[in-house]
Amino acid sequence: MKKGFLLLSLSLFLCVFQLALQAEGDFEQTPKLVVKGEASVFKPADQMEVSLGIVTTDENSNVALNENNKRMHQVIANLKALGLDESDYQTGHFRIQPIYRKPARNERPEEVHQVIDRYEVTNAIQIKTQKLPLADKIIGAAVQGGVNQVDQLNFNLNNPQLYRAEAIQLAAQNAISDAQALAGAAGVKLTRVLYLSLDHWNNFPHLPGATMMARAVAGNETPLEAGNVEIHATVQMTFEIGSGK
Repeated sequence: MKKGFLLLSLSLFLCVFQLALQAEGDFEQTPKLVVKGEASVFKPADQMEVSLGIVTTDENSNVALNENNKRMHQVIANLKALGLDESDYQTGHFRIQPIYRKPARNERPEEVHQVIDRYEVTNAIQIKTQKLPLADKIIGAAVQGGVNQVDQLNFNLNNPQLYRAEAIQLAAQNAISDAQALAGAAGVKLTRVLYLSLDHWNNFPHLPGATMMARAVAGNETPLEAGNVEIHATVQMTFEIGSGK
């Protein structure tokens, strides 16, 4: 009984495998036209992200830490006064590290024996907010509170997936338009779609500035423009083609 079942299973497998090979061969021999369509849509940014950091140093680690904590409390108080709440920011990273003394000209590195010169304390908060009317004021208020590092400033979309379908549709339309134009020029016709593929999507945020050290800010506002966010899609389509007659 088991032997008969195994023979039947093997027979079915061979049939399926043969059909698969035949289908693959048919696909390879089918006249085809392959085109790629691309499209981008641009939507106004509705979210701001920025990392605000405080770096303090002192020969005494406790002094550096206390000064850092004092500034951070003031920064958070300033941000809350603007209208941000705890859902708009979170701790980015916190670090205490020793800074070792560099050897003097007449000293060899091995003679210094890893002498600690001072301690450096870094504390950063990551802001992610849709309250764009406050964007101009956030950095100024943070710097006034004691922030001396501003990193990863960018504007993006809270839910870019909402606009993904629009970019895909435009990309597909471009691919079809190109295929029709090429088929017409070659004197053939498009009969059916054999294959479709879509890129691994990504959106390109508008970057108003690179990583920078915060400097004194006049007044309480730093001019910022949110701009637009690009959402891109790439579609590849394979058509079966036949005689144009």
